Amino acid sequence: MTLGSSFAIDFAVCTGLGVAATSCFLANLVVLRELKFDAAQKVRLAILRVVLFVIFVGGMLSVAVVIGDTKSVRDSDSIWGFVFGAILLVPTIRLVLKTDAQA
Repeated sequence: MTLGSSFAIDFAVCTGLGVAATSCFLANLVVLRELKFDAAQKVRLAILRVVLFVIFVGGMLSVAVVIGDTKSVRDSDSIWGFVFGAILLVPTIRLVLKTDAQA
């Protein structure tokens, strides 16, 4: 990896991780919003929600591992790129929530 060679590269990597983490959240949100189960299938819905939560946690843990493992080589202020990456997807999340409210 080229981390630690410049602040811009470190910031870009953290931005990508922020986008990845928010995309995991967005994918789970979209899937859960699109599922339609009747009252008799509440157990299936509960199991599916648990599975999706486990997948989301796995994605977040992988992002956390990359952030933790690269802490010693990257610039310490580059972690703000993670926040920037998450903020980049806020309009998309709002669009998904707005579309869901109209449906």
